[in-house]
Amino acid sequence: MKGVRRASLYILQAEARKSDADSLTTVSGESDQTQLWHSRMGHIGQQAMEVLSKKGCFGNDKISEIKFCEDS
Repeated sequence: MKGVRRASLYILQAEARKSDADSLTTVSGESDQTQLWHSRMGHIGQQAMEVLSKKGCFGNDKISEIKFCEDS
């Protein structure tokens, strides 16, 4: 990225890139909430996701098994 210095701030000259997590879908075409939450939470593991789910941290979203994850 490039930026232009303005006083003590740098104004970035770039475009926002749409996250892959924003467009996750399942075979049925519905949003896969497990993968979305997994990405939002910094790619936490299955066990941690289940603990947070039991505590109600994901609202009404159901948590299923996390698919193989490769950072980008």
